[in-house]
Amino acid sequence: MKLPKLPVNFTELRKLKVLSRGNPKKIAEYTLKERQYNEMIRTFFDDETPFLDMPSESHVESLRRKAEETGDEMDIARYAIMKDRFDTREYEHKQAHFDYIKTRSTLIQKVNDGEKLTKSDLQDVELLARQSPSTENIVLYSKIKREVLA
Repeated sequence: MKLPKLPVNFTELRKLKVLSRGNPKKIAEYTLKERQYNEMIRTFFDDETPFLDMPSESHVESLRRKAEETGDEMDIARYAIMKDRFDTREYEHKQAHFDYIKTRSTLIQKVNDGEKLTKSDLQDVELLARQSPSTENIVLYSKIKREVLA
């Protein structure tokens, strides 16, 4: 079964929320995406098939089985939304911290070695600085921003 591409996924929404702090343009973008996400939830979920903020693996599996059995687009969309939400929560719980440390150490190493920094590096360090606005992360962000935008 091929899952549809969601117009807004939960991971993207969470990232937009973090990046929007203090930036009116990004706040507007986040607000629009949040409305789209909430509208998608209202469209596909109801009393019969409730939306769960933190779905269990067994709940997601039951939605997958139902979607495979019926082949109904609504069931497939419900499964895709809940799977996305479950995967995001699992990643945040099990892997996000390790990725944060790896990204941070990679960027520090690039700066210390004088390697060429890219706009992708700037985006990564901006997310790090917004997720964890420690002095070290803000200084790292400033250094990379200065070099990339120079």
